[in-house]
Amino acid sequence: MSSEPDVTTESQATVGPDQIRPLPVDLTDVQPEAVDRRLEPAYVTMSQPALDPELLKLQIRSEEAKVKRLELENARINDENAGQRVESDQRGVYGRAALTIAIVWLGVVLAIVIASGSKALALSDQVLVALITSTTVNVLGFAAIVYRYLFHRAK
Repeated sequence: MSSEPDVTTESQATVGPDQIRPLPVDLTDVQPEAVDRRLEPAYVTMSQPALDPELLKLQIRSEEAKVKRLELENARINDENAGQRVESDQRGVYGRAALTIAIVWLGVVLAIVIASGSKALALSDQVLVALITSTTVNVLGFAAIVYRYLFHRAK
């Protein structure tokens, strides 16, 4: 026989299922804010106090109110987004319409100036200067008003 003691390593040790028991934990005297929820055991011992049904009802109502508030906030944001999409579509339509009006307006003035230069239309120099000046001011003013309205900055 050998005189060495019988040594069993951890990998050789066998533990039966009847030997594993959860450690009992009594949380009745622990303040709720002092408990780290990550360290709570996954089981509940009989020594824990019963949960107050009124407190649970209040917590449920509070959570339902939070859900309702978030649903209303989500609906409000969806309405804002829909309004912004419509506004963006209108900007495209009215922007192209304003550009078309300005191009046609300038085209008519250009035709009048060309007709006057080719002696098909007899206009004095003062009338042509007044026509070109007033048309330029009108087109620029019209474009500024339309584009300022279409592309305004939110305050």
